Amino acid sequence: MKTSKTLAALLLALALLLSLSVPAFAVSAQYPTTRAFVQALDEKNLTYTCGGVDSDGDERVTVEFVGEYKDNILVNLFFGQDHDLVNLRIWNLIDINEADYEKVLDACNELHASYKFVTFFVDKTDWSVTAKLDLPIREGENCGEICLDGLSYLVNIADSGYDTLKAFAK
Repeated sequence: MKTSKTLAALLLALALLLSLSVPAFAVSAQYPTTRAFVQALDEKNLTYTCGGVDSDGDERVTVEFVGEYKDNILVNLFFGQDHDLVNLRIWNLIDINEADYEKVLDACNELHASYKFVTFFVDKTDWSVTAKLDLPIREGENCGEICLDGLSYLVNIADSGYDTLKAFAK
């Protein structure tokens, strides 16, 4: 009986000890450009998730925002393995009916004429609108700030674009 109590106490202590180090098992940024961006996010106290490097060699970071027009804006950033590019994507800004394709395409074209940098397109694989920004970057002290600027452009323009596109949302 004494042995089982001792064993149980040791297992409990081990479990508590291991639970203290859980953050050490979290995915951390591997690429220098991703690390610079994550550091910039930390300085702004923004919450994010590092998804690690995918099979294409891109390192993913996800950041979520609440917009003025859209409640949930989920941005996925993909940092290239050559440390010279970050692709920012907001998938499913709206989901549309296939029958509205031409009208939504016209609305996307109007948004292109109104805004620089951000592109809106209809994804015919799932009938949704994606907002994207491809940003050339390089390693260095300004990399994180440049990525934050791109993120800000994308979120603000996509949120404004949502106000135009929401009439076509399912």
